[in-house]
Amino acid sequence: MKNLQKIKCYVFLIAVFFVFAFKANASLEISQIMYDPEGADDGREWVKLYNDSDEELTITGGQSKNAWRISGGESKESLHYINEDLNIGPLEYAVIAKDKDIFKQEYPSFSGSVTSASISFNNTAGIVKIWDGLDPRNVMASLSYSKEDVVSTNTEEDTSENSEVSIVRGGISSSSIYSKKSEPKITKIDASITSDDVAISGLALKIKPKVYNNKGTTYNVGRFVWNFGDGSYLESNNAEPFDHIYWYEGEYLISLEFYKSGGSFESEVSVRKVIKVISSSLYISSVGGYSDPYLEFENKSKYELDLSGWEVKGVSKTFIIPKSTILLSGKKMKLSPKITNFSVEDLKYITIINPNKEIMATYPNRVFYNKTPASSSVYKSSSKTDPKTGGVDESKVVNLNNLNSLASSANSNINDTSYYIS
Repeated sequence: MKNLQKIKCYVFLIAVFFVFAFKANASLEISQIMYDPEGADDGREWVKLYNDSDEELTITGGQSKNAWRISGGESKESLHYINEDLNIGPLEYAVIAKDKDIFKQEYPSFSGSVTSASISFNNTAGIVKIWDGLDPRNVMASLSYSKEDVVSTNTEEDTSENSEVSIVRGGISSSSIYSKKSEPKITKIDASITSDDVAISGLALKIKPKVYNNKGTTYNVGRFVWNFGDGSYLESNNAEPFDHIYWYEGEYLISLEFYKSGGSFESEVSVRKVIKVISSSLYISSVGGYSDPYLEFENKSKYELDLSGWEVKGVSKTFIIPKSTILLSGKKMKLSPKITNFSVEDLKYITIINPNKEIMATYPNRVFYNKTPASSSVYKSSSKTDPKTGGVDESKVVNLNNLNSLASSANSNINDTSYYIS
């Protein structure tokens, strides 16, 4: 009875193994081989892999016994180390190159993972195989090639619908004649917008586009047309990241349209994203005294606040908050005088200024302002009197701890505003 149970257990394990092996083998394909590049071969040979599944596939690199191997092109089959792990997302591509740095230089638009291996392909004919790390090893993907195949001088895949074989310069891709899945014949372009979902009014929001197709190509140049939903727009010819500032709270719709060339009238793809803009709700919650002239901030919003590069101006000294300083939601931050080098005299009047030179908070928290050039005389009280403000027009008083009031009423900028402190 025990022997029968053992036999059933072994049969089950073997069945699980073959199901797993079949699934992995079915999901990994060799889509292209660069076996004889134009000019010198040194470091310029590569193999392009495709994950034809809805799950991420990991090829284990390194020299351990359970690491995967690659072979191909030699008269006597030799298994070569794959230097690093290779993670291939669902329906995505990756490359194993002789020299990954050279590959990235020659194909900068390729956005998939790249690793290297000591491969060397025969320039006439051969077969490339990817082996797993089991004992004995199994062939997880393979593709043969021959010099008799037509070779194109194009670096991009042949997308002709009448072509049975998709060709790249000096190498051949898989197709139906190899009983492998060919790369998509119809190019589909997609796009995405990368940025924080929540922005702070008056602060720069970093935005980065990505335009790509279903063959692994990323479009870094073209015509990128932006609309930020606040009355402003931008046109650029590249996919470099940039900053945009929203000045008021609310929800805004960013849209991007991509055109392959400046003369195109119809966009290849468009994408949208909603950005929520809030006030910073930064307060100077307390200050120290003669024995310990510290300074304490509080973030009263529901979101964390990046204080990188903000200026803390005292009466005679200025402290720059270092990069990557984050004040969490509902939390306080106390700055020691040993860090700021502030004295108690500096604490008599404190101004917090963001990198765009916008005043975000002050201490004391009431300031009289005059929207005149800094060279003009300082504003004093008007003829209108108010017992609550000591003879100053209340319309000229702004509570800088209320940043909504600062943005909408004061709209003050440290470069063009002069102040009188009561």
